[in-house]
Amino acid sequence: MEIFKCPVINFAKMDGIIRQLQKILGRAGGTEMLVEKPGSLSVPFSLENFRALPNAISRETFFVDGGQAVLFETAELLIGLIRIAVISQNGAETNLVQREQYYIIIHTIMTENGLLYEAVIEGKSFIINPHDAALKDGIVRANLSKALDVIRKMKEFEAASKLPEEILVVLDGELDAKAELEKKAIEKLKENVIGLVKSQSLLTNTGASLYMSLTDMAPDSSWWYWPIIKNSKVDWIVSRLSAEAYQPYRLDFLPDAKKEEILAVMRACSQDLSLPGYPYGLLVADQYARITVAEASLLKTRLINELSKESKLLNDGFDTHEMLNRIVLRLSR
Repeated sequence: MEIFKCPVINFAKMDGIIRQLQKILGRAGGTEMLVEKPGSLSVPFSLENFRALPNAISRETFFVDGGQAVLFETAELLIGLIRIAVISQNGAETNLVQREQYYIIIHTIMTENGLLYEAVIEGKSFIINPHDAALKDGIVRANLSKALDVIRKMKEFEAASKLPEEILVVLDGELDAKAELEKKAIEKLKENVIGLVKSQSLLTNTGASLYMSLTDMAPDSSWWYWPIIKNSKVDWIVSRLSAEAYQPYRLDFLPDAKKEEILAVMRACSQDLSLPGYPYGLLVADQYARITVAEASLLKTRLINELSKESKLLNDGFDTHEMLNRIVLRLSR
């Protein structure tokens, strides 16, 4: 029997990689954010833009998050599931306010303007252009799962817009739109709605990480930094919401939002030891909105069983999309 031998590790090559990483991570942090989307202008960094967080104010706050799963997909259609959860947090106490789920069919249609996607959810039809620059992957049209993303974000924005205006509402994700449906939903939001962005992909004008560059400049305690960009539709803040936080996060505000008042509430929501500096309500909302792999697998099996019952109808030339609508209606009951 041949015995597997562990390859010899070349530590000299590893040392070279470490030195290269040190060179990359040690570069200058930059003087402003790299703006890659039209409609925004960057604001040069300044130490004067760092501010101490206001004193924490414990107050009821709503958190909104969404989950999704693809249950069936071919070149022309997709059947998916979207789940939206709303959580309330007041101090250390959290409660489920609502959790709704929607089965959705997305399929291709040919129009005078070329190929489009039609999404059918709860009997309503929505059109999504897969050639929108914000959705496409390079020069290739967006795939059907990107359209599912759009519908999920639309439903999250809709859920947030229906909550009481006098209570802060925190969405998981940016207040930015990649498709026309999202833009229309964002327009209905009030100044009590903000978005928390976990993504670490923002860069400075030297190619360095925006968050790490600001952290290197910032005081050791909790802080918030503003302004970062000039934009008429959304305002960005970067904040370290707890002195023990592992990293800062971006908060998206509508232009007329009361920043300091909101930050005081966010600070109170973000002191849980499980992930200091991150709102605990969003952690709970994620758990309620998440569709697990096991759950999705079970639903896929059920869907396949339902499809098999309709095989005769398919063979008889029954309208495929109408048949799928009936199946989704049965699944949602």
